[in-house]
Amino acid sequence: MTAAKQNIDKTFEINKYPIDKQYYIGNEPIDIRGDNLVIGEHEDEGTPGLWELIISKEPDVNVFTRKDYAKILIKTNALKQNNNPKETRPKSSGEN
Repeated sequence: MTAAKQNIDKTFEINKYPIDKQYYIGNEPIDIRGDNLVIGEHEDEGTPGLWELIISKEPDVNVFTRKDYAKILIKTNALKQNNNPKETRPKSSGEN
């Protein structure tokens, strides 16, 4: 799957940390197996909706379910400020 840089999500994106060369969403290391996303011991099927959520700045609501998105954001602490599981404030893109 490819995406134009201007359409990539910068708030909840996949990041590669230079120290350990590992990919992360939030504070959780992830792995990509084929089209699937692996977070810890759990492997999520790499559906078009999953990838739409993970990489698109404005995901198409007709392609994914919000329940799937919430599950990934909660599992990775990507929804929290600084990806800190103890933080009570949610992260925001700063856009309206």
